[in-house]
Amino acid sequence: MPTRKRAEAALERAADGERTRELLEELEELADAVDDDELHQRLTLAVYRFLEDDPALFVDDPAAFFHELRTSDEFAEGTLITFSAVAEEPPEAFADRVDDLLALLTSGNDLKRGLSLRCLYHLAVRMPYAIGGATHAFRACLDDPNARIRGTACLALGTLESNDARDALEDRLRDESEYVREAAAWATARLEEDASASEPTDSWERTDFESLDPLEFESLVADLWDAMGYRTEETGAGPDGGIDVVAATDAERIAIQVKRYFETSATGPETQQVAGQTARSEFDRAVLVTSSGFTTPAERFADDATGVELIDGRSLCDLLDVNGLKPGSYR
Repeated sequence: MPTRKRAEAALERAADGERTRELLEELEELADAVDDDELHQRLTLAVYRFLEDDPALFVDDPAAFFHELRTSDEFAEGTLITFSAVAEEPPEAFADRVDDLLALLTSGNDLKRGLSLRCLYHLAVRMPYAIGGATHAFRACLDDPNARIRGTACLALGTLESNDARDALEDRLRDESEYVREAAAWATARLEEDASASEPTDSWERTDFESLDPLEFESLVADLWDAMGYRTEETGAGPDGGIDVVAATDAERIAIQVKRYFETSATGPETQQVAGQTARSEFDRAVLVTSSGFTTPAERFADDATGVELIDGRSLCDLLDVNGLKPGSYR
Protein backbone atom coordinates (compact mmCIF):
# COMPACT_ATOMS: atom_id res chain seq x y z
CA MET A 1 0.00 0.00 0.00
CA PRO A 2 1.41 3.45 -0.88
CA THR A 3 2.68 5.51 2.05
CA ARG A 4 0.04 8.24 1.69
CA LYS A 5 -2.80 5.72 1.63
CA ARG A 6 -1.34 3.95 4.69
CA ALA A 7 -1.08 7.29 6.46
CA GLU A 8 -4.69 8.23 5.73
CA ALA A 9 -5.88 4.82 6.90
CA ALA A 10 -3.86 5.09 10.13
CA LEU A 11 -5.19 8.59 10.78
CA GLU A 12 -8.75 7.34 10.28
CA ARG A 13 -8.19 4.55 12.80
CA ALA A 14 -6.80 7.06 15.29
CA ALA A 15 -9.75 9.41 14.70
CA ASP A 16 -12.12 6.48 15.38
CA GLY A 17 -10.55 6.10 18.83
CA GLU A 18 -8.16 3.17 18.37
CA ARG A 19 -5.39 3.36 20.98
CA THR A 20 -2.90 0.53 20.55
CA ARG A 21 0.87 0.35 20.68
CA GLU A 22 0.88 -1.01 17.12
CA LEU A 23 -1.02 2.00 15.74
CA LEU A 24 1.16 4.41 17.69
CA GLU A 25 4.33 2.90 16.20
CA GLU A 26 2.78 3.01 12.72
CA LEU A 27 1.91 6.70 13.08
CA GLU A 28 5.44 7.52 14.27
CA GLU A 29 6.97 5.53 11.39
CA LEU A 30 4.73 7.21 8.82
CA ALA A 31 5.42 10.70 10.21
CA ASP A 32 9.13 10.07 9.52
CA ALA A 33 8.46 8.60 6.07
CA VAL A 34 6.09 11.06 4.39
CA ASP A 35 7.47 14.00 2.41
CA ASP A 36 4.29 16.09 2.53
CA ASP A 37 4.48 18.78 5.25
CA GLU A 38 0.72 18.92 5.81
CA LEU A 39 0.42 15.15 6.16
CA HIS A 40 3.50 15.04 8.41
CA GLN A 41 1.85 17.61 10.69
CA ARG A 42 -1.40 15.62 10.85
CA LEU A 43 0.49 12.45 11.74
CA THR A 44 2.54 14.25 14.38
CA LEU A 45 -0.60 15.74 15.94
CA ALA A 46 -2.17 12.27 16.01
CA VAL A 47 0.88 11.01 17.92
CA TYR A 48 0.52 13.86 20.42
CA ARG A 49 -3.15 13.02 20.86
CA PHE A 50 -2.09 9.48 21.71
CA LEU A 51 0.23 10.94 24.31
CA GLU A 52 -2.60 12.93 25.87
CA ASP A 53 -5.13 10.08 25.77
CA ASP A 54 -2.94 7.18 26.86
CA PRO A 55 0.64 8.19 27.75
CA ALA A 56 1.41 4.71 29.08
CA LEU A 57 1.57 3.50 25.48
CA PHE A 58 4.79 5.48 25.08
CA VAL A 59 6.53 3.50 27.83
CA ASP A 60 6.53 -0.07 26.64
CA ASP A 61 9.64 -0.89 28.71
CA PRO A 62 9.63 0.93 32.09
CA ALA A 63 13.01 -0.53 33.10
CA ALA A 64 14.71 0.86 29.98
CA PHE A 65 12.86 4.16 30.34
CA PHE A 66 14.11 4.74 33.88
CA HIS A 67 17.59 3.51 33.00
CA GLU A 68 17.77 6.28 30.40
CA LEU A 69 16.54 8.85 32.92
CA ARG A 70 19.07 7.80 35.54
CA THR A 71 22.12 7.57 33.28
CA SER A 72 21.74 10.71 31.12
CA ASP A 73 22.28 14.24 32.42
CA GLU A 74 19.85 15.80 29.96
CA PHE A 75 16.57 14.71 28.42
CA ALA A 76 16.28 13.50 24.88
CA GLU A 77 13.38 15.46 23.36
CA GLY A 78 11.10 12.44 23.07
CA THR A 79 11.86 11.33 26.62
CA LEU A 80 11.00 14.76 28.02
CA ILE A 81 7.67 14.84 26.18
CA THR A 82 6.85 11.31 27.32
CA PHE A 83 7.84 11.85 30.95
CA SER A 84 5.83 15.10 31.06
CA ALA A 85 2.73 13.20 30.02
CA VAL A 86 3.14 10.04 32.08
CA ALA A 87 3.97 12.09 35.18
CA GLU A 88 0.37 13.34 35.16
CA GLU A 89 -1.09 9.87 34.62
CA PRO A 90 1.50 7.26 35.56
CA PRO A 91 0.83 3.74 34.30
CA GLU A 92 0.28 1.02 36.88
CA ALA A 93 3.70 -0.42 36.06
CA PHE A 94 5.26 2.67 37.65
CA ALA A 95 4.05 1.45 41.03
CA ASP A 96 7.04 -0.91 40.83
CA ARG A 97 9.44 1.95 39.98
CA VAL A 98 9.03 4.08 43.11
CA ASP A 99 12.69 3.57 44.06
CA ASP A 100 13.72 4.88 40.63
CA LEU A 101 11.50 7.93 41.05
CA LEU A 102 12.85 8.63 44.53
CA ALA A 103 16.41 8.37 43.20
CA LEU A 104 15.60 10.96 40.50
CA LEU A 105 14.53 13.42 43.22
CA THR A 106 18.22 13.82 44.06
CA SER A 107 19.07 14.88 40.49
CA GLY A 108 20.52 18.32 39.87
CA ASN A 109 18.11 18.72 36.94
CA ASP A 110 15.00 20.69 37.94
CA LEU A 111 12.90 19.00 35.25
CA LYS A 112 13.85 15.52 36.39
CA ARG A 113 13.12 16.34 40.03
CA GLY A 114 9.88 18.09 39.19
CA LEU A 115 8.52 15.39 36.89
CA SER A 116 9.57 12.60 39.26
CA LEU A 117 7.72 14.33 42.08
CA ARG A 118 4.64 14.88 39.90
CA CYS A 119 4.67 11.17 39.11
CA LEU A 120 4.98 10.23 42.80
CA TYR A 121 2.18 12.66 43.69
CA HIS A 122 -0.22 11.09 41.20
CA LEU A 123 0.77 7.61 42.33
CA ALA A 124 -0.02 8.72 45.90
CA VAL A 125 -3.49 9.81 44.75
CA ARG A 126 -4.29 6.73 42.67
CA MET A 127 -2.18 4.00 44.28
CA PRO A 128 -1.24 5.07 47.82
CA TYR A 129 -0.20 1.51 48.68
CA ALA A 130 2.73 1.92 46.27
CA ILE A 131 4.22 4.99 47.93
CA GLY A 132 5.28 3.52 51.25
CA GLY A 133 8.32 5.44 52.48
CA ALA A 134 7.96 8.43 50.15
CA THR A 135 6.66 10.72 52.90
CA HIS A 136 10.17 11.63 53.98
CA ALA A 137 11.10 12.51 50.39
CA PHE A 138 8.00 14.70 50.05
CA ARG A 139 8.95 16.56 53.21
CA ALA A 140 12.50 17.08 51.95
CA CYS A 141 11.12 18.58 48.73
CA LEU A 142 9.33 21.29 50.74
CA ASP A 143 12.71 23.04 50.96
CA ASP A 144 13.59 22.71 47.26
CA PRO A 145 14.74 25.98 45.61
CA ASN A 146 12.18 25.45 42.82
CA ALA A 147 8.74 26.77 43.79
CA ARG A 148 6.85 24.35 41.56
CA ILE A 149 8.59 21.43 43.24
CA ARG A 150 7.74 22.82 46.70
CA GLY A 151 4.11 23.22 45.62
CA THR A 152 3.84 19.69 44.28
CA ALA A 153 5.37 18.39 47.51
CA CYS A 154 2.59 20.16 49.42
CA LEU A 155 -0.05 18.52 47.23
CA ALA A 156 1.59 15.13 47.69
CA LEU A 157 1.66 15.48 51.47
CA GLY A 158 -2.00 16.46 51.39
CA THR A 159 -2.88 13.04 49.99
CA LEU A 160 -1.30 11.18 52.91
CA GLU A 161 -2.73 10.32 56.31
CA SER A 162 0.35 11.42 58.19
CA ASN A 163 0.26 13.27 61.49
CA ASP A 164 3.62 14.96 60.95
CA ALA A 165 2.79 16.17 57.43
CA ARG A 166 0.72 19.06 58.80
CA ASP A 167 3.66 20.34 60.88
CA ALA A 168 5.95 20.06 57.86
CA LEU A 169 3.55 22.19 55.80
CA GLU A 170 3.34 25.05 58.30
CA ASP A 171 6.31 27.02 56.96
CA ARG A 172 5.04 26.71 53.39
CA LEU A 173 1.88 28.62 54.35
CA ARG A 174 4.18 31.66 54.39
CA ASP A 175 6.14 30.77 51.27
CA GLU A 176 7.16 33.58 48.90
CA SER A 177 5.37 31.75 46.06
CA GLU A 178 1.60 32.12 45.83
CA TYR A 179 1.37 28.73 44.16
CA VAL A 180 3.13 27.09 47.10
CA ARG A 181 1.00 28.93 49.68
CA GLU A 182 -2.22 27.86 47.97
CA ALA A 183 -1.04 24.24 47.68
CA ALA A 184 0.02 24.21 51.34
CA ALA A 185 -3.32 25.68 52.45
CA TRP A 186 -5.23 23.03 50.50
CA ALA A 187 -3.05 20.23 51.86
CA THR A 188 -3.37 21.48 55.44
CA ALA A 189 -7.15 21.72 55.15
CA ARG A 190 -7.34 18.23 53.68
CA LEU A 191 -5.23 16.78 56.48
CA GLU A 192 -7.63 18.43 58.93
CA GLU A 193 -10.44 16.55 57.15
CA ASP A 194 -12.02 19.65 55.66
CA ALA A 195 -14.56 18.20 53.23
CA SER A 196 -14.20 21.19 50.90
CA ALA A 197 -10.57 20.25 50.38
CA SER A 198 -11.27 16.73 49.13
CA GLU A 199 -9.45 15.40 46.12
CA PRO A 200 -10.85 17.08 42.96
CA THR A 201 -13.08 14.68 41.03
CA ASP A 202 -13.10 16.78 37.84
CA SER A 203 -9.51 17.90 37.53
CA TRP A 204 -8.06 20.35 35.03
CA GLU A 205 -5.69 19.25 32.30
CA ARG A 206 -3.69 21.56 30.09
CA THR A 207 -5.65 20.38 27.06
CA ASP A 208 -8.75 21.97 28.64
CA PHE A 209 -7.27 25.39 27.84
CA GLU A 210 -7.40 24.66 24.11
CA SER A 211 -11.16 25.28 24.03
CA LEU A 212 -10.71 28.80 25.41
CA ASP A 213 -9.80 31.75 23.22
CA PRO A 214 -7.20 34.21 24.60
CA LEU A 215 -9.77 36.51 26.22
CA GLU A 216 -11.61 33.57 27.80
CA PHE A 217 -8.29 32.31 29.13
CA GLU A 218 -7.61 35.73 30.68
CA SER A 219 -11.07 35.64 32.28
CA LEU A 220 -10.31 32.19 33.71
CA VAL A 221 -7.13 33.55 35.30
CA ALA A 222 -9.10 36.48 36.73
CA ASP A 223 -11.69 34.05 38.13
CA LEU A 224 -8.88 32.10 39.78
CA TRP A 225 -7.50 35.14 41.58
CA ASP A 226 -11.08 36.02 42.61
CA ALA A 227 -11.34 32.55 44.14
CA MET A 228 -8.06 33.15 45.96
CA GLY A 229 -9.54 36.22 47.68
CA TYR A 230 -8.48 39.07 45.40
CA ARG A 231 -10.47 41.80 43.74
CA THR A 232 -9.71 41.54 40.04
CA GLU A 233 -9.98 43.71 36.97
CA GLU A 234 -9.39 42.60 33.38
CA THR A 235 -7.64 45.41 31.55
CA GLY A 236 -8.59 44.39 28.01
CA ALA A 237 -5.13 45.44 26.85
CA GLY A 238 -5.13 42.89 24.03
CA PRO A 239 -2.17 41.01 22.52
CA ASP A 240 1.20 42.14 23.90
CA GLY A 241 -0.50 44.99 25.71
CA GLY A 242 1.25 44.38 29.01
CA ILE A 243 -0.93 43.77 32.05
CA ASP A 244 -3.99 41.60 31.40
CA VAL A 245 -5.38 41.27 34.93
CA VAL A 246 -4.92 43.40 38.05
CA ALA A 247 -5.48 41.55 41.33
CA ALA A 248 -5.64 43.41 44.61
CA THR A 249 -6.30 43.07 48.30
CA ASP A 250 -6.01 45.73 50.97
CA ALA A 251 -2.40 44.63 51.41
CA GLU A 252 -1.07 44.35 47.84
CA ARG A 253 -1.63 44.88 44.12
CA ILE A 254 -0.46 42.32 41.56
CA ALA A 255 0.14 42.80 37.83
CA ILE A 256 -0.72 39.60 35.94
CA GLN A 257 0.22 38.92 32.34
CA VAL A 258 -1.41 35.94 30.62
CA LYS A 259 0.03 33.94 27.71
CA ARG A 260 -2.15 31.27 26.09
CA TYR A 261 0.47 29.12 24.36
CA PHE A 262 0.51 25.46 23.37
CA GLU A 263 3.34 24.75 20.94
CA THR A 264 5.78 27.31 22.39
CA SER A 265 6.99 28.36 25.84
CA ALA A 266 6.93 31.81 27.43
CA THR A 267 10.31 33.47 26.94
CA GLY A 268 12.88 35.50 28.82
CA PRO A 269 11.87 38.83 27.20
CA GLU A 270 8.24 38.20 28.16
CA THR A 271 9.33 37.55 31.73
CA GLN A 272 11.37 40.76 31.71
CA GLN A 273 8.32 42.64 30.41
CA VAL A 274 6.11 41.52 33.28
CA ALA A 275 8.96 42.04 35.76
CA GLY A 276 9.05 45.67 34.69
CA GLN A 277 5.62 46.12 36.24
CA THR A 278 7.07 45.78 39.73
CA ALA A 279 9.08 48.94 39.09
CA ARG A 280 5.82 50.84 38.83
CA SER A 281 4.91 52.13 42.26
CA GLU A 282 1.31 50.89 42.16
CA PHE A 283 2.29 47.20 41.95
CA ASP A 284 3.86 45.06 44.65
CA ARG A 285 4.31 41.89 42.61
CA ALA A 286 4.09 40.62 39.05
CA VAL A 287 2.95 37.20 37.81
CA LEU A 288 3.32 35.65 34.36
CA VAL A 289 0.80 32.86 33.71
CA THR A 290 0.99 30.56 30.70
CA SER A 291 -0.91 27.50 29.54
CA SER A 292 2.37 25.92 28.44
CA GLY A 293 5.80 26.27 30.09
CA PHE A 294 8.81 28.57 30.30
CA THR A 295 12.15 28.64 28.56
CA THR A 296 15.31 28.23 30.64
CA PRO A 297 16.23 31.95 30.26
CA ALA A 298 12.76 32.87 31.55
CA GLU A 299 13.21 30.61 34.58
CA ARG A 300 16.66 32.02 35.32
CA PHE A 301 15.51 35.62 35.02
CA ALA A 302 12.60 35.02 37.40
CA ASP A 303 14.91 33.29 39.89
CA ASP A 304 17.12 36.40 40.00
CA ALA A 305 14.34 38.99 39.90
CA THR A 306 12.47 40.34 42.91
CA GLY A 307 8.70 40.11 43.17
CA VAL A 308 8.18 38.00 40.02
CA GLU A 309 6.43 34.61 39.89
CA LEU A 310 6.00 32.25 36.95
CA ILE A 311 2.98 29.93 36.84
CA ASP A 312 3.06 27.31 34.09
CA GLY A 313 0.15 25.29 32.73
CA ARG A 314 0.63 22.42 35.14
CA SER A 315 0.74 24.71 38.19
CA LEU A 316 -2.27 26.62 36.86
CA CYS A 317 -4.24 23.35 36.72
CA ASP A 318 -3.28 22.67 40.34
CA LEU A 319 -4.40 26.13 41.47
CA LEU A 320 -7.72 25.81 39.64
CA ASP A 321 -8.31 22.41 41.24
CA VAL A 322 -7.47 23.37 44.81
CA ASN A 323 -9.61 26.50 44.58
CA GLY A 324 -12.66 24.57 43.42
CA LEU A 325 -13.00 25.90 39.85
CA LYS A 326 -14.37 23.10 37.70
CA PRO A 327 -13.31 22.65 34.06
CA GLY A 328 -16.83 21.67 33.11
CA SER A 329 -17.99 25.22 33.83
CA TYR A 330 -15.60 26.61 31.22
CA ARG A 331 -15.97 24.12 28.38
